[in-house]
Amino acid sequence: MINGAHIVVYSKDAEADRAFFKAVLQFPFVDVNKGWLMFKLPPAEVAMQGWGRLTRIKLPGGGEIGLYQPRHERP
Repeated sequence: MINGAHIVVYSKDAEADRAFFKAVLQFPFVDVNKGWLMFKLPPAEVAMQGWGRLTRIKLPGGGEIGLYQPRHERP
């Protein structure tokens, strides 16, 4: 049984991206090892069909994260 997911964001400026997740997105976190922050994520879903709107947010460190707005009934 899969009961969670672990996501790693590869970044050219990890400090800037961590600050973004902390200050802008305000995700709760714990420092697991000298600045290596582990953020709590909101509930997630998995789908294989395009039933919503998708955009990308450019992170301060140069990477991107996807943002999805569902247009369907939530499970």
